[in-house]
Amino acid sequence: MNELVAQIEEELKNPRNNLNELLTNEVISTQTCEDLLTIAELLTKHNHYHEAKRVLSPIIDAEVKSGQAYYLMGNISVALNQIETAKEYYVKALSLGFSEEKTAAALALVEKALGHRRAAEKLLKQADENERASALPKVLLYSLYMEQSRFDEAKKIANDLCEALPWSYLGYHSMLVAFFAQHKYEAAKSYLDSVDTRFMTTSAYVVDYTSTLLLLKKASDADQYWQAHHEQIDKDSLEYARIEAQIASDLQDFDRSLMANKLLYERFGVESAAISAATLLIMEQDFNGALEFLRLVVEAKQFTKAYYSALYLRAFCEGQVAPNTAEKLYSEAIRIYEEAYQKNAVNTYVMSFAAECYRRLGDTKNASRCDQIVSDFKRQQGIVS
Repeated sequence: MNELVAQIEEELKNPRNNLNELLTNEVISTQTCEDLLTIAELLTKHNHYHEAKRVLSPIIDAEVKSGQAYYLMGNISVALNQIETAKEYYVKALSLGFSEEKTAAALALVEKALGHRRAAEKLLKQADENERASALPKVLLYSLYMEQSRFDEAKKIANDLCEALPWSYLGYHSMLVAFFAQHKYEAAKSYLDSVDTRFMTTSAYVVDYTSTLLLLKKASDADQYWQAHHEQIDKDSLEYARIEAQIASDLQDFDRSLMANKLLYERFGVESAAISAATLLIMEQDFNGALEFLRLVVEAKQFTKAYYSALYLRAFCEGQVAPNTAEKLYSEAIRIYEEAYQKNAVNTYVMSFAAECYRRLGDTKNASRCDQIVSDFKRQQGIVS
């Protein structure tokens, strides 16, 4: 291996702020085209896009017929959100015959990002026609059709994937998702029943079948099936926790639902699970529990309606809360509401809560200010009260 390549690889693994010293223009100019491409790939893999661009520039500027160089520059341009530029590089890479399927797929994604869906579809179809094509063009075509609600065409692609990869669950799952998108849950279940002998011991199949029963509002059936087959699923996985939470919610099993949602939030950071857990606690009149549970969300600056509601409801339970405690809660609620509003105008609606809290504290001036903010926001959004 070229000594410079080895030094850069070591720097990327164990950064010591030596990268710029290793990549001076003088050093770059002494490298072969092959070594420059190797270095650029390394830098791109480690998200050093500007440095990778510098390394590739001599190849591009000299108009060396290296499809790989243009392909890498396309990837770098995408990473830097320079989509039009990425398109130019991919077109050039494709014209030089570099990894045609991979380059065509990358170009198709760029065309789609630019709103040129027909061009993207044409590229993917052409790539798929190659007798040596992998599943990649089919998968991207399927995604394109699903985004456009062209479900019959998406199902045809899913069926093609099933035939091309009969041992894989990919095509079967794709077919199922198409049924879901059309809200054809009975058809989805029938489809899964038709392939159960092949995949019923596959973890993804178990998750899909349980999810289908839940979509059919058959929580008891879903739980029965889940209890019989959930051994296939890693109990520490996100999928396991999600299914547990949904079944428990549909069965209105408070303890099981609270446990599953707490797991989802604490282990996987799913904020909606934190909201669900807080909502359960609020329904049980455990406002302190809801507040403590969601305080971490607020500290992470992920302002949620559940936290606002918990504070608001807790503060208004004056039959259970001493006046001085309620006053502190009003003040805390106001701080949260004001900060949320300053962070993002989307949170403007919470200022009506803030107005009520200000009124409870006797601050009519700020209450009026908050009411006016909400009123102005509604008028701007064309919302009629």
